[in-house]
Amino acid sequence: MIIEKLLTKFKQENGGVMGSSVIEKGGFMVAMDAPPEMKIETSSITATAVFNRLVRNVESIRVGAIDYIMIEGKKGDMLVVDVGNVYLFVRTRKNSTIAKIMEDAKEIGKKIEALL
Repeated sequence: MIIEKLLTKFKQENGGVMGSSVIEKGGFMVAMDAPPEMKIETSSITATAVFNRLVRNVESIRVGAIDYIMIEGKKGDMLVVDVGNVYLFVRTRKNSTIAKIMEDAKEIGKKIEALL
């Protein structure tokens, strides 16, 4: 419940955020704050699989750890932030201020990591 409240506050403070979720790296949904029509469960679990695959590939070329990935779409963006044992998945509106959302996502990530 505390994590859901953090996600709700995150959305309220960032008008560009449509919804967000916290997913365990194995794909288990920990918490979410998104309208049902967004189908955030499916997209966030898919993004988790993509992130995990990228981590394995990046490790093989020794670039270092991936902090986040961003997928830019015609209708909005998806942001996946590595938060220790979980990922923070954020869906944004098109033309949102990604820099502020990213900064706030990292702060929320630290709070989530402390709770887990």
